[in-house]
Amino acid sequence: MQSRELYQRYHRLILKLAQEGQFRSRSLKRSRELLRQFELEAADIAPNSVRLLREQLSEQLEHAALCSAHPDRRYVLLAAVKRLELAGSTPHSRFGEDHRG
Repeated sequence: MQSRELYQRYHRLILKLAQEGQFRSRSLKRSRELLRQFELEAADIAPNSVRLLREQLSEQLEHAALCSAHPDRRYVLLAAVKRLELAGSTPHSRFGEDHRG
């Protein structure tokens, strides 16, 4: 999958998850699953491109969180941002079970 398609897909999926209004714990678990899958799919892309992709996705999700008036949506979006930031700062990260966020 190309970078642009990957970005669009996961941006859409995470926004949708945040808007579903599930319990925070369920939304956070699903968010972790989505971001693990993102990392698996991004494994075929050049590392610098993946870093840029994470940064762009993180920026857009953070913007959506800041614009949201709903605290649960904001919480889920900012948790996804945090996980993306952690993945970017951890060498060879693939969102192992030891990461929380």
